[in-house]
Amino acid sequence: MMIPRRCHAAFVFVLLSLIPVAATATQVQYLPLQTLGTESPLVVRASVREVRSFWNDAHTRILTETTVRVSESYKGAPAGELRIVQMGGEIDGVRMTVAGALSWRQGEDVVLFLEDSLPGRYRVAGFSQGKFEVQRDPQTGEEMVLQAPLGGVELVDAGSARVKHHTLRALLEQALPAIQGGE
Repeated sequence: MMIPRRCHAAFVFVLLSLIPVAATATQVQYLPLQTLGTESPLVVRASVREVRSFWNDAHTRILTETTVRVSESYKGAPAGELRIVQMGGEIDGVRMTVAGALSWRQGEDVVLFLEDSLPGRYRVAGFSQGKFEVQRDPQTGEEMVLQAPLGGVELVDAGSARVKHHTLRALLEQALPAIQGGE
């Protein structure tokens, strides 16, 4: 029995569609709030003062440094201003893009879970999972936090657990239960 050519083509198409395609997203291990709080030596509320990009010493990578002024410290003892560094940025029309890199706005009110990075600088914990923008709910007046979008990043083992928004109080109670409980 002869199989028509159209069936061959359809069969080949079905086989090719079953071949896994390489993922193009950056993959990062999901960190629950309590893990962010436990593993971050510094947790602060701050406002963004300045954002600037610069070349590394070898002139091979662009980094972005964000200066924030701390208004509250929930864990650790930070100075009045902190410098946060991350890969990516733009200098004189040259752009280096990193999937999942955070964006920052001058004046932005944020809660940050931070780790040590370069000398005198910090990085946001969990790649970018440790940045939350603080906004006031227009109806209740309550302070809410919204986790920064992670464009181009796939969180491994996150399921549906990723934080979308919480009250500021709930975020801190989940992330820092011992500190918030007065222990």
